[in-house]
Amino acid sequence: MKRDWWEQPSISRFIEKINIQPSGFQKTHLISDEYMESNRKPTEKEIEIIEILINNSSFKASESWKENILVREMDDGKMGSLLLLHKNNKHKTRSFGEQISEYQFEDSDGIEVIVSLNLDTHGNLHELDVWKTDYSEVIRYP
Repeated sequence: MKRDWWEQPSISRFIEKINIQPSGFQKTHLISDEYMESNRKPTEKEIEIIEILINNSSFKASESWKENILVREMDDGKMGSLLLLHKNNKHKTRSFGEQISEYQFEDSDGIEVIVSLNLDTHGNLHELDVWKTDYSEVIRYP
């Protein structure tokens, strides 16, 4: 019997399901405690990019956001998108809420890259979305 992708043993601890809602596209992340082990602290460059995007928005981050944030790399073809998590996360289900900031730059190969910072429906940092317009791996961040 063929299993759906979310029933595969390698995926069973973390499910990323996509729902088409009447209001548009919504991505929901269901996070289990067991899968939290794949989270890591962000690099200095990742913190710098997130901070630039926060500073260019009206979002008011807590003073301790840098100490309380964890990241998980997303499967995006190695472009660099990150799921942003909080050490004290009390929401097991998180969905995209809104984009609060965007930055565009040219990678060292001349291809445009767009980096967006998104909040979840609870108003928390949710995702650093990185899109290189030819879908290749980002070579160098500014």
